[in-house]
Amino acid sequence: MRKIRKILSLIPILILTLFFIPVSNVGDVYASDTDTVNILMIGNSLTYSSIYNPTSVDVLKSLCKGGGKKVYIDYVAYDSENLSTYADSSTYRGSMAYAAISSRTWDYVILQQYTDYATSDYSTTKNAVAVLTNYIKKCSPDAQVLLKWTWPYSGGYYYWCWTQHNAMKSNYYAIASAVGASVIDSADVFENAWEKGYYPYQDDGNHPNADGVFCDACAIYSNVFRESPVNSSYNGGLSDTAAADIKRFAWDHYTGFGKDGNDWIYYENGTQSSCTGLVKDIIPELSCQKKWYYVKDGVFTNATGITKKADGSSSKWYFVKNGIYKKSTGIAKKADGSSKTWFFVKDGVYTKSAGLAQKADGSSKTWYFVKDGTYTKSTGLAQKADGSSETWYFVKDGVYTKSAGLAQKADGSSKTWYFVKDGVYTKATGIAQKADGSSKTWYFVKDGTYTKLTGLAQKADGSSAKWYFVKDGVYTKSTGIAKKADGSSSTWYYVEKGVFTKSTCIAKKADASSCRRYYVVGGVFTKYTGEITINGVSYTLNKGKVTNPAVEHNYTSETTKEATCTENGEITYTCSYCGKTYTKEIPATGHDYKGETTKEAACTENGEITYTCDACGDTYTEEIPATGHDYKGETTKEATDTEAGEMTYTCDKCGDSYTEAIPITQVS
Repeated sequence: MRKIRKILSLIPILILTLFFIPVSNVGDVYASDTDTVNILMIGNSLTYSSIYNPTSVDVLKSLCKGGGKKVYIDYVAYDSENLSTYADSSTYRGSMAYAAISSRTWDYVILQQYTDYATSDYSTTKNAVAVLTNYIKKCSPDAQVLLKWTWPYSGGYYYWCWTQHNAMKSNYYAIASAVGASVIDSADVFENAWEKGYYPYQDDGNHPNADGVFCDACAIYSNVFRESPVNSSYNGGLSDTAAADIKRFAWDHYTGFGKDGNDWIYYENGTQSSCTGLVKDIIPELSCQKKWYYVKDGVFTNATGITKKADGSSSKWYFVKNGIYKKSTGIAKKADGSSKTWFFVKDGVYTKSAGLAQKADGSSKTWYFVKDGTYTKSTGLAQKADGSSETWYFVKDGVYTKSAGLAQKADGSSKTWYFVKDGVYTKATGIAQKADGSSKTWYFVKDGTYTKLTGLAQKADGSSAKWYFVKDGVYTKSTGIAKKADGSSSTWYYVEKGVFTKSTCIAKKADASSCRRYYVVGGVFTKYTGEITINGVSYTLNKGKVTNPAVEHNYTSETTKEATCTENGEITYTCSYCGKTYTKEIPATGHDYKGETTKEAACTENGEITYTCDACGDTYTEEIPATGHDYKGETTKEATDTEAGEMTYTCDKCGDSYTEAIPITQVS
């Protein structure tokens, strides 16, 4: 009897297999309404089940109408068919799929694979989905492709086939990620219903019964309209309790954006998320493609800045503009406003680079300096942080400035000074001040680099035709003759107070390297031999060098060694012009002793005087003779006629004493 019932239950399936043909134009048509949602479904008997009345497509249509949604639904579905056949336009069924895809502009196309292929043949399924997706996008560029993850074969009332369930889940989500599609998780809704005591299968353990059809329709509704099917008044012919449960099951498995008034809320398992960061989904009003959107406390926010992924799956920081991830390059603050620091992003990802960058959101044409990925108010030279140029630019206080002058590298990697003109490193030769204006001194650069040379140079920026004198790389207001600092000429030119002057005169070398004097005519050293008179003074010249009057040095003196008590000192005389020197001796000063009694003389011991030199501290001593005692006598015992007395003598200075006897007195 059980076998007969089993056979009878399969009869509708056999009929479906033999007579099933694609059906079009199922839903109400609102061809002129821009708010009509056009849905195409391609699959097999798990996409269109006509065993029950209404059919699975009718259930979806009615569910949509119950929620106030205008829809147009078409489908191509052959029993037991797989997507590879539909992807092959040379097959009859494939041609039907291609015809349906190109028949109108679709908002959503739902692809459903044959269960066995979805479970175990990832490569075949992926290739078929990719081919169909490409054609869908060609015909309807804004269409969203949804992969319907269907339920596994039933294991009965007491067993859910988790192995097949998880295998299909893994494959569908991997394929969706690869082609930019989303997944309708009908399988999870099925499993939830099964777990709560509903049995959504027909007796064949594969196709859905009325409960299962409603599970599938609610899952599609949740993902297409991004709202809970609870909002629909249609119950699919089920009890109010069963319909409410299944609607809730469907929404509980929805993860993605949903509209709430004017806000797009990000839901996780049907509940508004409290996350902040990037989430990948579709916001239909902004794009039909999956993008990374920025949410703050679960609400899409059109902020601009850097943020991490909301799920914590990456430690990287990404750039969003108006709430959407962009592969921009430049600087940006944190999107949540938690920091005023500017960070550098390259191709949309925070990178610890150094160099120049504009604002990533394009709001400014100014170039800013970043070091280790963070905007820094440095001054100096820097290249572009994204590596797009080898040119060096000048920044002052962290901002590119069209200054001219000398600058070091902004990142502190070099102590060398380089020349910039109009804010760009230039291999010029001449004198320049510091580009940041911190010094009035003029420095010499050769081929764009500060060099400690001596000679004549013009201004490096070309702003003056004058020639200036530099010594050891620094402009100096010297007077004399000098060659060009860059070595481009062997001619000697005359400078007066640091500037080339076309004078005729007798001059020394401007760098003070010699006191020899030279003959200058019109500002140029001339190798003349003979007698000349300039300003009433006669000179004898030999090849331009003055031989008479003799060389006169301008000596200044300096004590280079102080004279001491016992050693001679030294005075060095140096020519203030050419540096020639000679020395003279300073005689030793001799000691300057001062005496001090360091030990007083006593009655029986000698004393001591110490003599110390005030200049060097040298000492010697002299002896003070002992003073001797100074005794005073005192009768300490009177003599009587029967007994002698005693006289005691005591030294007034040291207290030393001795006694003498006083004789007995005679009685008269």
